[in-house]
Amino acid sequence: MPRMHTERVHFRMDSFLLSRVTMKNLSLIWMAMLLMPVACIEIPDLAVPPETPPGSDAGTDPQEQEPIGIQWVSPMEGAQVGSTARLQVRLTGAAPDRVELLVDGTAVSALEEPFVLDWETQSISEGPHAFVIRALRGEQEFLSAPRQVLVDRTKPRMVAQVPAHGAFEVSVLAPIEASFSEPLDPATVNGQSIQLMTETERLEATVILSEDRTTLTLRPTSPLPVNQQVRVVMADTVVDLAGNRLDAVPRGWSWFVPAYLHLGTSLTASSTQSYVESTSFGMGADLRPMVAWTGGAGETLKVHVRRWTGTSWEVIGTPLSSGRPVNAYQGTLQVDAGGSPTLAWFENPDVNDIQWFVRRWNGQAFEPVGAALTPVSQTTYVPDWRFAQGAHSSLTLATHEVGTGWNRIYVRQWRDGAWGQLGAAIELRVNSVVDSFFMDVDGQGYPFVVLREQIGGVPSNTAMRWTGTAWQDIGSTLSGRSTALSFDAGNAPLVATLDTLTGKPRTLLQKWTGSAWEPWGGALEALPGVDSTTVTSVKLDTQGRPVVVLHGSVGTDANRSGKGQVRRWNGTQWEALGGILNPSPGMIPYSRPMLGMVADDEPLLTWLEGTAPLFSDGAKVHVYRLNH
Repeated sequence: MPRMHTERVHFRMDSFLLSRVTMKNLSLIWMAMLLMPVACIEIPDLAVPPETPPGSDAGTDPQEQEPIGIQWVSPMEGAQVGSTARLQVRLTGAAPDRVELLVDGTAVSALEEPFVLDWETQSISEGPHAFVIRALRGEQEFLSAPRQVLVDRTKPRMVAQVPAHGAFEVSVLAPIEASFSEPLDPATVNGQSIQLMTETERLEATVILSEDRTTLTLRPTSPLPVNQQVRVVMADTVVDLAGNRLDAVPRGWSWFVPAYLHLGTSLTASSTQSYVESTSFGMGADLRPMVAWTGGAGETLKVHVRRWTGTSWEVIGTPLSSGRPVNAYQGTLQVDAGGSPTLAWFENPDVNDIQWFVRRWNGQAFEPVGAALTPVSQTTYVPDWRFAQGAHSSLTLATHEVGTGWNRIYVRQWRDGAWGQLGAAIELRVNSVVDSFFMDVDGQGYPFVVLREQIGGVPSNTAMRWTGTAWQDIGSTLSGRSTALSFDAGNAPLVATLDTLTGKPRTLLQKWTGSAWEPWGGALEALPGVDSTTVTSVKLDTQGRPVVVLHGSVGTDANRSGKGQVRRWNGTQWEALGGILNPSPGMIPYSRPMLGMVADDEPLLTWLEGTAPLFSDGAKVHVYRLNH
């Protein structure tokens, strides 16, 4: 046989012997081939089987007659595992004697049929590792394809929250988000595992996980409820991609949603601890609220003025006083229709020396409105006074003066460049005690005075209206103690009162009809949890409907706190405009709330707040807007 042909036979013989085909009678075939006559016989090519049997990712030893196939079920390539790695493989072919897990080439554990193993990863470091399954049969071994697995035993942590945990002044529309130290498993993030709640109920919210799985967002289906603690609660079923549960501290967070939010920062005369004696609030047709207060820090008390710019409180002029080394008291702010402020205050170096000072803003500075005013009767005691101007610059001062054998109200008005008294004094009963006293100016520039005096515990009301030439008494049918005063669009007086004619406190808004006082709307329901409820301010909205702010006190005298709420008469009932105004945490109100109305009939409330006990240093002026 030619040499070339012989080499071909030998080559085909080698291929046959090296093929990885399972042969049950290998020795018989070998013997038969040795006995074959030498001849030019074409031996057909033998097909070489694939190295890995179909359906398996494992190889076999070349001499193994019955291979063992190993197929991964879990984990997937590149999967993350935590403290426990669940391994599962499927074996085909011959039964193995032993199955082992190799990690980075080292056998670490055995697998028993059905070849599922929960392996603790504590013996290896965190990070990437190669996992291989090895099946042993006799002296043969079969290896699976390696699986790259990332070991992560670190618990995910919440690293940031919005709103901040423990925040006490949060908008009802504030975004609710949390950021985490690593991606979360989206299958565990849902409305059951993560819930938005108050102290008593669950709030409906959509739960959203960001594309990178590290930011959680909750979107409430409606604005958050006010004056409640709101919290996010996360179940321990929330895990990262490795199955690690959230770190328990913190697993959730909470914040407070008040009925009112601050309009800008709280106001004081000094960044250091200061004393605030009184505050006043006003607003013109420009709807830019203004605040004035009398106070100081380690110095003579002066009157300070701020105006809201839309983003912050700007200083208006320099602090006001007469220039004498004495304190200013009861700074009272009035704002005309154009938005220009006028201030009045009094100073009394001693009991026999009391003066009122009036200053009006000229666009650059506060200038005096006439000379200082003194009591009409020089030998007198002045228990109280009121300053007002109405929509126009009808600057008016009413003083309650008491002397031997007489008790009077004097009203003076700025006209034609001088202060002049309007009519005769309003005579009160001798030795009476005045427990409420209000004065305001209507749209015509005519003042109205209402007060209640008592003798021996028996009260009587006085309501005096200036007609342009004289005082008209219209108080005969007015009942209760007056607590606030205003006018309707037709200049009819509106007086808020508190009485006990029904056997329990009753708060009413009464209107002068031209012949009698009649309730405008029904009695106002009391604020919850307060000793008594009174109206402290009355305004009209753009539709001419009355809007009032209620005030109630709570607690002992030294630590007496308060509440406020705005209500509007809608034609059939008093409806609440927002929830209850409470002071900031740890503070108590030093004054009654004052009401202002801005665009779209939005109410603003202003009062003094400080730390207990009452009248200690550190009080500030707080202006609030509705949280909605």
